[in-house]
Amino acid sequence: MDKYLIPPEEGVLLLAFKKNSTIREAAQVLGCDPGGLLRKIHRMAAAYGVLEKIRGRWQLTQKGAQLIVWIEDSMRSQKKLLQATPPIRLATTMWLSEQVIIPYLAQLKSESPVAIATPMKSLEQEMILGQSDFVIACHPPHDPLIAHKKILKEDYSIIMPRSWQREIKNKSETQFLEMLAKRPYIRHDYLNPDVFLDYFANRKIECEITVDHLIGVRAAVVSELGWSCVPRLLVKDALETNRLIERKLQVRQSESHLCLWWRRNQRDSKKMVESLTEWLKIACRMN
Repeated sequence: MDKYLIPPEEGVLLLAFKKNSTIREAAQVLGCDPGGLLRKIHRMAAAYGVLEKIRGRWQLTQKGAQLIVWIEDSMRSQKKLLQATPPIRLATTMWLSEQVIIPYLAQLKSESPVAIATPMKSLEQEMILGQSDFVIACHPPHDPLIAHKKILKEDYSIIMPRSWQREIKNKSETQFLEMLAKRPYIRHDYLNPDVFLDYFANRKIECEITVDHLIGVRAAVVSELGWSCVPRLLVKDALETNRLIERKLQVRQSESHLCLWWRRNQRDSKKMVESLTEWLKIACRMN
């Protein structure tokens, strides 16, 4: 393990020496014996070359003066770090960060700064390892060490490229579903069409693209590569700006909810859980 070449207590000694003109004054500031301080000065001068005796007085060398600058900067950085309020570390998925969290972050009432992460590893692992304080996800956790609160039940929508608008306009529900069966379905890793539509329970469906994240699913549909069934929160903006269209059908809704997680043994979490819960409800209503 690496160590400081000059221990912190000797750095403090150099600072005291810089700010006081005599060894006696420096010893007074440090609360030590002048004789003991002098012995330390002799040793530091020999070991590091940071002090030298000129005309009977000990002075900082150029190296010592440069070291003092580094010590003062380090002390200021340490003070700033220790005085800073630790951030609230929120972990979430990429699409929730994009659609819900960042757009409405200004509405969150918090005295602490917020750090948002979209980790590549599992959100549960992120929390158990203590790398996040709270998680916002579309499902409850499995680990019993993690508490959670359901915020909102997820609504799902069938989405299509806007270029299909004229074609689907006068189709009955059966005709529309027959058309979908012949078109490429953009599938998320965990979402099959038969999960949402009874029509596809016993029918083969063309599936040309599988994407491991929902932002990619949305982008594929916007790019006219096919259709999909996704959480409506994901596509609200794209629907409002006519980059996508949707068809209202009796979709079998998922049992998943937007959830807030936190560790059960987390200290002082109650107030923040209440604050995050209210904020998420507002953000989802605005969506």
